[in-house]
Amino acid sequence: MGVALRTIVSDRPVLSELRNLPGVLPSPMKSREALPFSLKKGGLPRGSLIEISGGLGQGKTEALISFLAENRNLKTAWIESSLNLNPFCFWQNRVSLGNILFIEPETDFELEWAANQAVSSGLFQLVIVQDDRFSLSASVLRRIQIMVRKLKSIFIVLSSSARVSDSWLFTDRLNFFRKDGVVRCRTATSIATF
Repeated sequence: MGVALRTIVSDRPVLSELRNLPGVLPSPMKSREALPFSLKKGGLPRGSLIEISGGLGQGKTEALISFLAENRNLKTAWIESSLNLNPFCFWQNRVSLGNILFIEPETDFELEWAANQAVSSGLFQLVIVQDDRFSLSASVLRRIQIMVRKLKSIFIVLSSSARVSDSWLFTDRLNFFRKDGVVRCRTATSIATF
């Protein structure tokens, strides 16, 4: 998949080509609208930049798949340097893989480019970036934050540990952990379980 991404990066497809991809373009999102999420009271607000953190095996991916199951028609770009996702997890939760574009960048540049393109295209209501191997800089996150607010989409940064220096950029910060075999979500104001 890295070869395909290098080809795309060097060829720089135009936005009109991306808009012709199969599937229906997502409808514009209303401001202040939130998407339901059983692990967070009030859901995830559109137009937000969210950090999800937690150690290995603590339920971050499980929670995101649960979120996608609750929002079945969400067009999603999932950007991760080493895709280790099991497709059966999506199918078991009745999440259509047809609504998800998986991108596997090999460098910081490709990660930043893919994240920028996924958001600025307006094709995806949700963009998930796993940034443990590569890291998005504060300036890139700020640019994405502005685009996400304008397009009223959701951008999630998924990492094993919370970012300390860039915390001001995030609308919300969620930390996932397991306690007694149950995935829990800690936010600044509450703890939810599922």
